[in-house]
Amino acid sequence: MLKRLNKICKVLLLALTFVLGSTGFALAAENEIHISTESMEIRTEGKTGLRTISAIDKAYLEQLKAEGKEVTYGTVAVPASALEAAGGELQIGGSYALKGKAYKALEIPAEKNWKTTEEKVYYTGVLTGISGAGFNTRYAVRSYMKVDGQVSYGNTLVQSAYVTAQEMLKSSEVSTDQKKWLAKNVLDACDTAKKVTQDTLKITGAQVQGGSYTVNATDKVRNYNKVIVDSSVQGGEIVLNQLRIKSLEVAADADCTVTANDTVFDQIGKSAAGAGRAAGNFTLNLGAGSSVAKLVAGSNMTVNGALKIAEVEVAEVVQGFTLNVPAEELLVSEAAGGSAITINGTVENAVLNGDNSTIGGSGKLDKVQDNGNNQVEVGVGEEILTNSIVSVEVRGMSRMIVTLEKATTQPLAVEDMRIICHGGKEMTLLSAKTEDNRVYEVSTSVFAKDDTYTFSMEIAPGKIISKYFSYKVDCPTVSDATVLRSEATRAEFDLFDVDEGGYVYVYLPGHTQVSRAAEEIPSVDTVKKGYRKEMKTGFNKVLISGLEEGISYSLYYVMEAHDGRTSDVLGPITVSGNVQEDPNISSEYQIVSVGEKPKNTITVELNKAPAEELTLDNFSFICPTGSPITTDKAQLFVSEDRKVYTIVIPENYGHKDNQYIAKVTFSDGTVAKKSFVVEYNPPRITEQKVERISETSFRYSFVSDESGTLYYGTYNFNGSYNWENNTPTGDQLVGGEIASSQIQMHSGYNQVEISYNGTDKDYFALPVDVYGNYAGYTEHDKIPAYVPQVPEQPKLAIESIFYNKEESDYGTCLDVTFTTAIDGFPDQRLIKFEVIQGTSPGKLLLETSFLDESHTKLRMRTLNGEFSPGTYKVIMYVSKDGQLQKVEKEFIID
Repeated sequence: MLKRLNKICKVLLLALTFVLGSTGFALAAENEIHISTESMEIRTEGKTGLRTISAIDKAYLEQLKAEGKEVTYGTVAVPASALEAAGGELQIGGSYALKGKAYKALEIPAEKNWKTTEEKVYYTGVLTGISGAGFNTRYAVRSYMKVDGQVSYGNTLVQSAYVTAQEMLKSSEVSTDQKKWLAKNVLDACDTAKKVTQDTLKITGAQVQGGSYTVNATDKVRNYNKVIVDSSVQGGEIVLNQLRIKSLEVAADADCTVTANDTVFDQIGKSAAGAGRAAGNFTLNLGAGSSVAKLVAGSNMTVNGALKIAEVEVAEVVQGFTLNVPAEELLVSEAAGGSAITINGTVENAVLNGDNSTIGGSGKLDKVQDNGNNQVEVGVGEEILTNSIVSVEVRGMSRMIVTLEKATTQPLAVEDMRIICHGGKEMTLLSAKTEDNRVYEVSTSVFAKDDTYTFSMEIAPGKIISKYFSYKVDCPTVSDATVLRSEATRAEFDLFDVDEGGYVYVYLPGHTQVSRAAEEIPSVDTVKKGYRKEMKTGFNKVLISGLEEGISYSLYYVMEAHDGRTSDVLGPITVSGNVQEDPNISSEYQIVSVGEKPKNTITVELNKAPAEELTLDNFSFICPTGSPITTDKAQLFVSEDRKVYTIVIPENYGHKDNQYIAKVTFSDGTVAKKSFVVEYNPPRITEQKVERISETSFRYSFVSDESGTLYYGTYNFNGSYNWENNTPTGDQLVGGEIASSQIQMHSGYNQVEISYNGTDKDYFALPVDVYGNYAGYTEHDKIPAYVPQVPEQPKLAIESIFYNKEESDYGTCLDVTFTTAIDGFPDQRLIKFEVIQGTSPGKLLLETSFLDESHTKLRMRTLNGEFSPGTYKVIMYVSKDGQLQKVEKEFIID
């Protein structure tokens, strides 16, 4: 019996073992971790943030979805100090107390997968809103996955953005542009905030004891603006560990080795050698994790390392310079001609200026552009023909003229061109056309804001040239600008389709002598010391006299609005040294006169009757901006002596004020040409304002883009807007049919005080230019009631402007506080921003709202752009007790 019981027990035990064993396997499979928190990095493209990269087993995720499970995943984050103080695990919805303050875990759902491999699906979660000293904060981050509402977690990572940046700077996978950004915006910002930055460290021979001197990062100093190795160092090794150094400067005659480990440099170079001083031997060992943005070559200098250097510059003649490290770009200046350079690594792109330099060694130049006569003895992947972009001139809101140094062999297509905005985004290019393969007219989508952009062109496979250019339209703009050397000592500078009145300034270096200092590109202030001419909307011409015969010039210009808003320096445009004539100009026939009067009737007078009979096909009217006057369905009338030809154009064709060229083409191919200006646009009036200044008078003010005469008066408007409208017409006022007063009108600001007779309730005003042009309507409005002065109230002003970062997720949010209540929302057209220091955001669309019922606090948010860091001024006209008042105040975006 006992024996039987033992047997039964053994069977039960074995069965139990199988059950528990299988259950154990099932539990293990159920609790297996399929998600992991992999790493952290800093996102520098788009909106800056600390990015966490997590991974999920791909097969497991596909199985869950095949089973119809609802699966979501993401990242949860909290400041690490709060988690450590409170203890416990990092979980969704968790709250962690630190020094009396509760920190709630932030859940960041994954919006999309980052990348997928055969085994893993990777996704990211980004903590945004971190900048400056905030990069010092340590964060705890953890991946999570929800399956039908059940949450499982991956491991927890704890790290600051500062440490993350340090790790990225050591990596060969991070681009040199990213490294520059990380060094400046993370390391420098954090070190400055922690006060661990020292201005200068000078290392002398006395410090290099026993042949070695080491500088380590400490709790007090880990960042140096400059480290100098002076000429007293003659032998020995200097070791730099875990430092941030903006500039390392080694004396030209110092003799030493510098070894850098985990150290980040902006620039390394040797100081200029003095007369009679021999160059010392300098060896630079870039150890593990060290990176250099720019290396300035020196004589008897050897560079060793593994991480790629962004830029190697040879600025002066060097002998014995050896580069044993890869580099993105090698630039040899013209002044460095005759240098001896050894390349034992790979250089992605080399640009060689000057002559007689030798590039030897066992390395390779992936691309080389030799702009001189130099000897390249290393392997070359591709030799690139030289060319450059001379200028990029913006013409209006969506058009530009791009001029190359030399013509391309084939015309480039729009697909060969790119415009890069800040942050790496590309603009849409619509078309590109050229007549000579050198000057391209490019049309684009509308620019988002005034800023600096990069225009690049691929002129041959793999050969890309680029140029920075400034887009600025918060000022007068022009659709085209040309210059003609019409006489040996005179040129004509023409501006087409100017969109705002003001002044144009013209500067020709070597002719317009304004200073002795030579400037490669003159400043706005320099150009404004040159020729100055009043400018109106439409076509403008500037005559430049006193030119030296046979000498060509470069012309620069600046356009300025009446209120002081100025363009960037535009140009250069080449003024030919020779009188420019059409080789097909007829020696027998000339156009004596040409003009359009009345409107749509063009009269051309020749010096004599041509031998052949001319028809409409012989006449053309050319516009330099590409908008010729059409002669389709026009009528031609010929005088009896066959010298005067009148072309009547249908009125509905329409053409704008501009300078045109009348051209008569004869059967033998010769032509007669003469330019003429069409002036039919009325004055453009802006910033109109009516103020009642007493019981018997009121003031009318406005800005005009050209001079002329203002007709004005008072009447009682009958309220009709049809044929019964009793507002005086332009014809009635100019013709004297209805009495009015007149005053001279100036280009720019004008004001007139008008007497009030006590009965008329409305005023009228008609601006007429010097050519007699006026609009098809007369300005008119109510005369405001006179409000006697009341006891002085608190003066309306802007008390403060607060840059609200928390509300600036999209656009820039500004909270404006006034010293007293205003009537209502200000007109956006009466709100302007000036740049004190920074970049113009362009013409902005604003969203406005009041933050209080008393209308003293106004919130303004930009909808189509944002302010970059800098100092600005807002100028606005706001209504207070029915009267517009001007207020202004500076503010800072940090």
